[in-house]
Amino acid sequence: MLERFRDPPREYGEVAFYWWVGEPLEKARLLWQLDQLADHHICALQINYCHSDTGGKNYGLTMDSEPGLFTGAWWELVGWFLEECKKRGISVALSDYTISSPGQGWYMDAILQKHPEIVGKKLVYENGEVKVKPVPGSVDPMHPHLGDYVIEEFYGKFEEHFPGECGKGLDFFFSDELVFNIRGNLWNDSFPREFARRKGYAIEPHLLAIFEDVGDETQKIRLDYYDVIVQLCEEGYFKKIYEWNESRGMTFGCDHGGRGRDVTEFGDYFRTQRWTQGPGNDQPNLAGDLIKSKVSSSIAHLYQRPRTWLEGFFGSGWGTSSAALADAVFRNFAFGHNLLTLHGLYYTTYGGFWEWAPPCNHFRMPYWKHMDRFLLCTKRLSYLLSSGVHVCDAAVLYPVAAVEGGLDGDISVQTAFETAETLYHGGVDFDFMDFESVERAEVKEGRLCVAGESYRAVIVPAMRTIRFKTMEKLASFAEAGGLVLLEGALPEASDRAGRGDPLLQSLVEHTTARCGNPQTSKETLAAVRSAVPGDPGADRIPFHLHRRIDGCDVFFLYGAEQGTVCRLHATGEVCLFDPWTGEESPVPCLEQDEESTLLRLPLAETQAQVLVFSGTGKAQREQKEPAWREEAVWGEWEFELLPVLDNRYGDYEQPAYDGCIGAQAWFFRFSQGERKKTVMRLEEAYFLKLGPLPCSDDEQILALGRIAPGVSVSIGGAAYAFQEYVFSQRYGLVHDAGPQGSYHGLKGKISDDFLALGKQVITQTNSDSYYAPEDEGNFYYLCTTVTVEEETAAFPKIGSMRPDAFWLDGRPASLEKVLLTQGTHTLLLRYGHAGRGCFVLDRCRQTAPQTIPLAMSWYENETVLPLTPYPDNRRIPCRFAFDVPPGAFRLRFRAKGEVCRVTVVGKEAVLCREGEQYTAVLPSACDRASEAVIEILPVSGVYESALHTVYVDCAKGSMELGDWARIDALACYSGGARYAKRLCLPVSRRLILDLGEVGCSAEVFVGGESAGVCMLPPYRFDLSRWAGCGEQEITVEVYNTLYNHYRTIPTQYNKQPQPSGLLGPIRLLSC
Repeated sequence: MLERFRDPPREYGEVAFYWWVGEPLEKARLLWQLDQLADHHICALQINYCHSDTGGKNYGLTMDSEPGLFTGAWWELVGWFLEECKKRGISVALSDYTISSPGQGWYMDAILQKHPEIVGKKLVYENGEVKVKPVPGSVDPMHPHLGDYVIEEFYGKFEEHFPGECGKGLDFFFSDELVFNIRGNLWNDSFPREFARRKGYAIEPHLLAIFEDVGDETQKIRLDYYDVIVQLCEEGYFKKIYEWNESRGMTFGCDHGGRGRDVTEFGDYFRTQRWTQGPGNDQPNLAGDLIKSKVSSSIAHLYQRPRTWLEGFFGSGWGTSSAALADAVFRNFAFGHNLLTLHGLYYTTYGGFWEWAPPCNHFRMPYWKHMDRFLLCTKRLSYLLSSGVHVCDAAVLYPVAAVEGGLDGDISVQTAFETAETLYHGGVDFDFMDFESVERAEVKEGRLCVAGESYRAVIVPAMRTIRFKTMEKLASFAEAGGLVLLEGALPEASDRAGRGDPLLQSLVEHTTARCGNPQTSKETLAAVRSAVPGDPGADRIPFHLHRRIDGCDVFFLYGAEQGTVCRLHATGEVCLFDPWTGEESPVPCLEQDEESTLLRLPLAETQAQVLVFSGTGKAQREQKEPAWREEAVWGEWEFELLPVLDNRYGDYEQPAYDGCIGAQAWFFRFSQGERKKTVMRLEEAYFLKLGPLPCSDDEQILALGRIAPGVSVSIGGAAYAFQEYVFSQRYGLVHDAGPQGSYHGLKGKISDDFLALGKQVITQTNSDSYYAPEDEGNFYYLCTTVTVEEETAAFPKIGSMRPDAFWLDGRPASLEKVLLTQGTHTLLLRYGHAGRGCFVLDRCRQTAPQTIPLAMSWYENETVLPLTPYPDNRRIPCRFAFDVPPGAFRLRFRAKGEVCRVTVVGKEAVLCREGEQYTAVLPSACDRASEAVIEILPVSGVYESALHTVYVDCAKGSMELGDWARIDALACYSGGARYAKRLCLPVSRRLILDLGEVGCSAEVFVGGESAGVCMLPPYRFDLSRWAGCGEQEITVEVYNTLYNHYRTIPTQYNKQPQPSGLLGPIRLLSC
């Protein structure tokens, strides 16, 4: 087992979701990306497409791409890509996300056009009569040939274009959020015949029972009716897709709408989703939804499916750290997942302005250099947790029948899920169990056995309706000594005779007499724990899984504090399998008998613990832990940046350029005369804003004349002051790029509407917003000035929001055209509503198209007149101060106006100029972080935006421990850094370097030789093999997240700050 664990087969690697949208697909770029992904334990790249926010029956239509999906050029590209992937040991997969459902313009619609007879129909109850009605735009999942048609139109096309590759170069398919646009009371022309054949009576005379209570037979008719629906859906669609994939050795996975929480999705979620090789679900953000995951893994357990697919963790954000990612994976693996997909792998991020529920978890993350270790760790776990059989003592009946029967089905579902949570968090693992698995199970020695599972207890969650054979089998299980807990409401109806059935009542009474009738989930937990030993037997281990592999008991434990004492129900020698290294080490025990072992958990709560019990021999007895000596490591470290954000394709900045993004100053301490504030690159105060106000007062405002910041007025008895209104003429609003025409974040668009009045309300799943009235009022005034050197005609551009009034030099003016005489003019606008628009004065009636990527139309447009509330400041120098990192020796930047001088710690740099581009060479490299100052004599109206991004070239310097983002020019730096220091390594049996807190992954080198990688706490490195070697150079390479880089990008997915670098405290531990 250890050998296979150390080097698992390829197919247990990650299957990445690869989003082929955002920019035209180019082979050279795809090849470069494949080279970044190679040797990182990725077994497949699953091609995905996202959707827009318009068109489509269920959600927006698939976003346009180049080449277009399923065109000849696309098939040619996929074929070429498949061959290139094979060279790197990677296969290709495809998700049907956005394309699988009718009304989305793809294969289901083609099927409907060719076979109109498959339009879905359902029963409706109108005016006291049951009628059959077609549902336009739907397909009938019960149609006997629907699966054949889907294979012909979709799956089979891949075999047609790539013969012999299914199960080889093409070995995964994934069905994502499938809908047929119809559910519930389905019907078709053959249904009466099929129903009679399967149930032995005609359904037509009993259709009213589907909608109303017609007496005791109601629940029988409903259960029979819905059972036939599910059988026909399985036979006509789900089973055929499964068998097509199975016969080709492919893994077919899924993540559908309810993810198991909607128990009657597709009629019966459990029964229909067993027809996948990899039943699965997503976990958004960094979630661990126990119910969703347990439904998926229970299907896999009970139908012996090899994999349980985890789609994680869309929307967790650009600051997702390696530790947070590992935590989410380990929690979900403990729930039963064993096939990992990281949701984010983008073809493009287009200057940081393209995303789809980020992050991109792959080569764009700075800690990608270390991700091969993490993905090998998850590959080993995936292999191990796919092996053998799951071991648990409890099962919770999946309450489909309760919902079908219509007797408090919602209460039954709530009870099932609440009890499941209570069991698991009480230390008792479980499976959900469908009625067919109960019925085919065998009772052996007081246990209910099926598909390798063996249950000591079965919980029936408040199911007033149950299938009779299910209750019959559970009663015989209770008779044989099993524990059957009918929690809450008792079964009173079944598919044998409906309600009032004495046989059902007898079975229920005998079962409750033997096993009781707990009323709450806590009572159920107590009853289960009194009857079964529990795995692991204590609620001090939050996440736990037990499998039996090759005669060994394997426990996957996570989240418990180091040293937690627990009793595991297994015996023999105990080893700890390390998924990071593939190595094993013995684990001593406190005591061991013939049935169980008492031990202390050896690892920290952040580490996955894989304990393997051989079943033979005896575990070592715990020895006294030696005393550890601690030595603090103080002082500065040599510091050097390791940039990794490769911008050759413009992923991080537009336009693209060769090279990686290093230190950049985006924030400055700005001063101009008495004005002092912190500014961000390219942002400027173009207006002064008053409001929100409860009402307007034009007379008072106009009487102010030219307005300065802080000038206040009294309206309605309250004082209101004018404040600067700031935005970037290139990027618009710092927090809102405007409508993106899609969902889940930015799509490379920047709105020209830079005026946003009101309270922002985020919509379209973080891709759009609108501005609602504010509580304080709904009136606003904006004032500014414009200066022209000669008489000029200008055309106001107001965007999507029209001002209620516009004054030029105190007089009402036209919003169509204004005539400006030479000199400075005051502009005043009043808005009486919330919304979003703009106000620009353009000398041209038609504004020229923008050619600069990621820029508003007004940016660098020579016909647009500059606006400023500070017309008298054009002769006052602007001062930009910021801290540069250790080792800084050169600054490169663009500036508007005349750069007077550049100094660092008071020493003047040598300045070179080429147009608006400047290079400042420092007299000597900065040993430590130092203040730089750039002074600019501005042009009119361009003050705080006069200085663009400052690129700081750095060599080596010295750095104290702490977040490197505290240095201005590293505040937006995402990448790596190398720390170096000479330490004396003492003679000792064991020697550990503890780095303390790290942001966020680290590799330690001793004399140039790696001592390992840590991607999560505790950041401890074993230096025992160098103990006694005297003074050695210790080097630590640290990589952070993309949080810093995205600080100035208007994404909604970068809210949680993340530290960067070596934070400490650092200690040497020896014994």
